[in-house]
Amino acid sequence: MPRGGARPGAGAPKGPRGVKKAADIAALVVETMRSGVKAPAGPPVPPPPPPELPESLTKTYDDPLDFLVAVMNEPKVPLIARQDAAKALMPFKHAKKGETGKKEAAATKAKETGAARFGAAAPPPLRAVGS
Repeated sequence: MPRGGARPGAGAPKGPRGVKKAADIAALVVETMRSGVKAPAGPPVPPPPPPELPESLTKTYDDPLDFLVAVMNEPKVPLIARQDAAKALMPFKHAKKGETGKKEAAATKAKETGAARFGAAAPPPLRAVGS
C-alpha cells in the first residue's frame, strides 16, 4: 500500500475561480471584450493648464515650514491643500500629549504645583553676612 506523495485531483483547481475549462476562459474573455469600455474617438484631450499661483507662493523659500505656513494661510489655495499643509505642520507647532517622558512630566507637574499657595517659600536672608 503506497503512502505519501501527491494525489491526483487533490488541491485547488488551477486558473481563475469558477472557471474550469479553457473554453470557459475564452468565452469569458470574449464577453468581457464585447461589453468592455470603448476607446474615446478623436484626438486625446490635453490636460488643463495648472492654476496660477498667488504671489505669496511664487517666491522661493529656504525653509519648508515657511512654505507650508504660506500655503496654509493663502486663501486662494484650495481648501484640501490648506488642510494637508496644516496637518503636516502640526508636529512642528504642537507636541503630542505623550511625547514627554514620565520623569519630565512629573518635574513639570511639580513646578506647577510648587508655584501655588503651598509651594516652597523663599529662603531667609543671611543677616550675619550682611545681605
